[in-house]
Amino acid sequence: MLDAIENFTSYLDRYVDLNFVYKDRLYVDLGKEICPHISLLQRQLQHTGDEPQVYCWKRCCLQSNLSWMYDGDPPSAKGAGQRFYSMNMLYDAAGLTSLAPRRSKQYRGGLVYSQYYCSVKELSDTQQRYPFDHDGLEELALDPQIRQGAQNAGGGQRSNIKVLEAAYCASKTRAKAAISSSWKKSFGIREEHRISWPLFQGLLDRLQQEADNGNELIILLDDCPSYAWAIKTRVFCSFLWRSVDKFATGFELVRAMCNQELVTWEQTKMMAMFLRCLRFTLSGHQLQREAALWWSRREFELPASDVDEEEGRRVVPRRVWYGLGFCNTLPRYGYCWIEPRVDWGRMVFKSDVTDNILFGNGILRRQYLKQGGSVRDFLATTRRLEIALDWLAEYHRNEVIWKRIIKWITHICLQQFRINVLTTVASEIQPEYREEALKGIQPFCFEYLDRIMTSGVHLVSGNRCMYKDANELVAFLFGYDDGLVRNHWEDRPFRKLYQRAITAIGLMPGGLKLQQVFERQIETCIKQRHWVLPYPHSEGLMQTIKQSQRMWYSTWWQGKVWRWAGKQIQEGEPLALPEYVSWTKEDWEEWIARQVRQAVHKQEVNRVVEREVIIIDDD
Repeated sequence: MLDAIENFTSYLDRYVDLNFVYKDRLYVDLGKEICPHISLLQRQLQHTGDEPQVYCWKRCCLQSNLSWMYDGDPPSAKGAGQRFYSMNMLYDAAGLTSLAPRRSKQYRGGLVYSQYYCSVKELSDTQQRYPFDHDGLEELALDPQIRQGAQNAGGGQRSNIKVLEAAYCASKTRAKAAISSSWKKSFGIREEHRISWPLFQGLLDRLQQEADNGNELIILLDDCPSYAWAIKTRVFCSFLWRSVDKFATGFELVRAMCNQELVTWEQTKMMAMFLRCLRFTLSGHQLQREAALWWSRREFELPASDVDEEEGRRVVPRRVWYGLGFCNTLPRYGYCWIEPRVDWGRMVFKSDVTDNILFGNGILRRQYLKQGGSVRDFLATTRRLEIALDWLAEYHRNEVIWKRIIKWITHICLQQFRINVLTTVASEIQPEYREEALKGIQPFCFEYLDRIMTSGVHLVSGNRCMYKDANELVAFLFGYDDGLVRNHWEDRPFRKLYQRAITAIGLMPGGLKLQQVFERQIETCIKQRHWVLPYPHSEGLMQTIKQSQRMWYSTWWQGKVWRWAGKQIQEGEPLALPEYVSWTKEDWEEWIARQVRQAVHKQEVNRVVEREVIIIDDD
């Protein structure tokens, strides 16, 4: 150590004039590495007795060392300065970073920072970038229609699905190459300490004094030190590869099970879980910071509250979230096993936790921070649509239930339609009306739009109108796979929701009939509640005249007649949206349960009546 320090100081003196350096701001890093003595290149032959090994720090020894450094009173491990890292999803193999508290005698004495880690991280670390360590990969779990709609809502640079698929495959190739080329290598343990210049000089003086007295201590290790695990490299590499292969296989299996035209939300959450786990298999990570993996069950108070009038007490609403539970399984079993959250037979999360599982909630939000609110609202709307479609598939035999759910799906799609239209002209909406208007709750009519728009409403008229029939306009707004050009608005969220609803309904039992009912319901709802429509063209959702006014298309609906009204308007305002449009999931579940009970009761009554009729006939 003395030779190394003297060599460093002589080198530093040649290149740096320390007279111009503030000594109290100068720090030096001291490092030590312990490596197995056998390490071979891939092309070298391995002789008998040559066994490359991987050394890993023992967590218990790191904890003891931390306690020794602070005289039995170490800073809290939960503090920002003391962080343990789990190596490759293992508990007992760990790393540690320790930032000395400013009030501690260690900091005052010159010890600023210490870190302990395993050099095996070099296997996958390339400038602190690891395989599968990219947020964008989780977009592979999304349904294509949802991804395109969310990207359109969020704006900014779009992620090409082919590029994401290539990145995922490249990560697999990189992981395999890194692991397969390391079977004959050995990896050691390292520790690094950042100390101040005065402490460095004091250490140098002490070492020189010991050397002058003939007390220089040289430590030779014949074997792995007791504070490190020694694992055969071939065993460790095999473990790494199978960990990667396990999660990659899970992701690819679920993706292969998906319908080519429709990825359900449950499948999205499962794929997102496997991709998230892949990011933590090849290095050391602080898993506590990844809530979806670490938490088991967390309960939070919501900001809203009310008073229970009967009990006369304050009621605090709560929200429960579930993760994979590594906080329990990692210390208990020594490895990040998943708590019983998954139905492995169907490859979906169990029904009692799936609605509150911490996957699939923020896949795209970090990618589109500029319009993060729009993306969040669109994904929330998508989730409502997914719930409605699940119930429609489950209760398609109950006519009362499926008819109302189809109406709900219709209003979900058309509310998103109104949001997208008004978002296009958001800058032209009067400020006092803008926030409420962009919720898309109010149906479209001339009086409403004229009230909220700053420059009024310009209605299309004359023979140059492209849509003499209002049905042709609706077909252009919502249609797809028709060969028509819709540059810049082909992937608008309302169009993707509509396509997803059509696709999902068509795959259900009796899907053709339900599709026809849904399409008729869309048509009817547009006629009843949208007396003014945007006037689109191939290059945009809204056209403008020379004076930069937006062009709107007025319709007239009365009975069975629905036509283009030109400059005429239908006076008044449409009916408000039904109450069930704003129901919560709990409200819907309560209503569905009530309808199911009524249906069961009706069947029992019918069976009793039928039995009485049979008895009378027999008599």
